[in-house]
Amino acid sequence: MPRNKSIFASDLHLGVIADDSTGGRQFAWVLDEDEAAHDFASFVRAVNADPDVAEVVLLGDIFDTWICPIEMKPPTMDRLLASHAGKTVMTALETLSANPEARTIYLPGNHDMDMTAEILARYLPNIAFASVFEKGRVRAEHGHVYGMFNAPDSSQPLAGELPLGYFMTRLWAWRERPAAGAAPPHSPVARRAIFRDILGIFHKISVARTAWDLVAADAMAPPEAQIVLPDGCGAPPAVTIETVGERFHGLFSKWEAATDLARAAKAFEAEHKLDVVAPTVAADCAANIVVFGHAHEAALERRTSEAGKPFLYANCGSWCEAHKPRTFVEVVRDDFTGVSTVLLAEWRNGAIARVMGAESIVA
Repeated sequence: MPRNKSIFASDLHLGVIADDSTGGRQFAWVLDEDEAAHDFASFVRAVNADPDVAEVVLLGDIFDTWICPIEMKPPTMDRLLASHAGKTVMTALETLSANPEARTIYLPGNHDMDMTAEILARYLPNIAFASVFEKGRVRAEHGHVYGMFNAPDSSQPLAGELPLGYFMTRLWAWRERPAAGAAPPHSPVARRAIFRDILGIFHKISVARTAWDLVAADAMAPPEAQIVLPDGCGAPPAVTIETVGERFHGLFSKWEAATDLARAAKAFEAEHKLDVVAPTVAADCAANIVVFGHAHEAALERRTSEAGKPFLYANCGSWCEAHKPRTFVEVVRDDFTGVSTVLLAEWRNGAIARVMGAESIVA
């Protein structure tokens, strides 16, 4: 029988800070990177052994070059791939990519936007590189491009296309080290608290500047504090907190000018509630299944697109937070009936621990 299953997983966030004074992992999003890497590798091996899998889509933020305190030089993608945890994942992906019956596709997110087609080809030449995945009426992507603070931003000549969310993440990483079992300070939970503070005033003042000033104040970072920038972004070695605020001051207005007020407001809202853009994506792409990552909130819902058509929205969740299950999305197509079934499942201890949801839709 032909293979009819697509697997989607995202947001492992493997990162490494090689500074002996910090103990190596204290600033990393993942509380135990080696354990998370081994768990993800076991998932990849199981998927590779599944005779029904046609493609495996890595939906972004598998690696993470953003989470790094402001005074430290961020790690390069090459350095992350060469780390112990990185090698564990890469070995499993290399084996998967050698399977001639299952295609593997890597779609970078925002935290691994440094993963380029050239780097991927150097390490894993059999894995395809793309920005979106489309098959039939399935549309999948990381989702960060719909958020005002995390979409690549080339409109301000500060540091390549690094968006405001990059600088926020650097401040959050500098502010504190996550305690075992606690939500990291840069998690969506922390972001939502900040965005709630400015929801009621964004028509009167700069959304981006207000959000940035709140993050800087929360981190107790003075305006003159320097953020050390990564190599290769076409920017000076460091930039101040104040300069970042100035450069992103008119971000909302730029989004409004490029689209309209309603879509700009939705792009702002998408930073703490990504699913708000799914009906638009479903309508624009004529999709009846939309799969995102990015939000770290596993989801499977039956929705209505802006075109008034039914569709299924799924979010892969994440593999990097101690207080959340490690989840993935599976889409199974029945070519005879034209029905696609979407499953949201948890992976734990080398096996599927539970199916968290299942929904079907006719193509």
